[in-house]
Amino acid sequence: MIVRYRGWIVAFALMVLPVFCVQADAIYQYEGDPFTVADPPYAVGDRVNGEFSVALPIKPSLPMTDISSVITDFSFTDGQQTRTPANTTICGFEVATDAAGNIVDWLVLLREAPTPAVGDPQQFMDLATAMDQVGTGPSPGTACDTIAATVVAVNATGGNWSAMLPPAMPTDYDYTGAPFTFAQPPYVIGDNITGGFTLTGKLPAFLPRTDLTSALLDFSFTDGQQTRTQANSTICDFSAGTDATGNLVEWRISLRATPPSIPGDPQQILDVTTDFDLAGVGPANTTACGDIVLTITAALTDAGGSWASSAILPVQPMVYEYTGQRFTAVELPYTTNDRITGSITVNRPIPPDIAVSDLSTSLLSLSFTDGVHTRNLDDTTICAFQVTTDGGGDIVEWRLSLREAPTPAQGDPQSVIDTIPDMDVAGIGAANTSACGDLVLTPAGFNFLTGNWRGITEPAQVPVFSRTGLYIFILIMLLVAYQRVQATGNPSRH
Repeated sequence: MIVRYRGWIVAFALMVLPVFCVQADAIYQYEGDPFTVADPPYAVGDRVNGEFSVALPIKPSLPMTDISSVITDFSFTDGQQTRTPANTTICGFEVATDAAGNIVDWLVLLREAPTPAVGDPQQFMDLATAMDQVGTGPSPGTACDTIAATVVAVNATGGNWSAMLPPAMPTDYDYTGAPFTFAQPPYVIGDNITGGFTLTGKLPAFLPRTDLTSALLDFSFTDGQQTRTQANSTICDFSAGTDATGNLVEWRISLRATPPSIPGDPQQILDVTTDFDLAGVGPANTTACGDIVLTITAALTDAGGSWASSAILPVQPMVYEYTGQRFTAVELPYTTNDRITGSITVNRPIPPDIAVSDLSTSLLSLSFTDGVHTRNLDDTTICAFQVTTDGGGDIVEWRLSLREAPTPAQGDPQSVIDTIPDMDVAGIGAANTSACGDLVLTPAGFNFLTGNWRGITEPAQVPVFSRTGLYIFILIMLLVAYQRVQATGNPSRH
């Protein structure tokens, strides 16, 4: 009885498990043609094999484009060397696709990292549409300069790509725009743009602003006068980026009525962006996505709207603390006992192995001090807040640039706290015309030393179950209770 009951529980858990699975990346696999020329230890007939992954499938009909910023992982081997993010500088990663999204043109340039000293052996791997070339040569001393190969293996035909695309798990993202602050009839102040789109899967955390059209299943947006859908729209832009929870924090959606109007005839437009919404009608441009001056009707907001989706991860605060080294050069009131210290709280733990990512939209709190001044979220302009993590999720590279806000009048004193892996600098400078412009700091304190980050999990929160998760929890508790009753009622089992 217990065995059958437990098996039913397991079967039920396996049935609902896919509800909780995270969608996999799109993986593109490469098989090179055999080498036709090879120096030992390479041999004729060896070849390059490997793959790379991206969060979303590559857009169809993509012209030759550098996609290195959106690659989440890669691994290529020629039998002698294996190039991965941990030991490689990407000097180029360009691809082009056909109408079906297949990679048909490419140029991938990978170099051994860290870059060896000038003259020391450095491995390289170059994959191109018409040729693969791999090997070793004396390092030029800079990561991406040409290497004169002393050991090389080559073919003159390139290779072939195949794709492993994630299964469709349609995900809806719903948009509510801010009220219009300017309107011409038939628009009315207070109206807004609403709508949303459906993707083949959910957007990952820390996605830089990326073209979503390759994953777009459907969309519909209305401003109360027009409704833009796939059937009646030309997509001029449909891109978005996310924060640590997968919430959209940067977006640009630009839609035009289709079929395109004759130049000069009325054409409807609808634009939804991070900073403003714009809708209306104007004389059609000579190109489908050309600029349109809205002369007939227009509606404008001076702020972007908000997004909602069941795919957005719940907030799970994480604190990261920074401790810089003491300043080695100072001007009063700074002393050599001062240093930059501080902490941030983000809405989720930073994922492992992320490339340079902007954390500014994920910050719940921020506090940094240089021993003289303290910068908090409410009195700071964040000019840069970028981090890179290792396989354990620890911050290993960073660029923080914090400026006193509101920005003082030009020439007035402005507080600055900046830190990067090999330097901390803080001080006061004459305010620039822009909030993040360069400042000459006097007085100042700085060092050329590397500080340290550590992550601290926030106190555990009471778990919140989805309906399915609650059912599983109840069933597990019932099973535990049943087993205890059976054990208590039958002492012979002990």
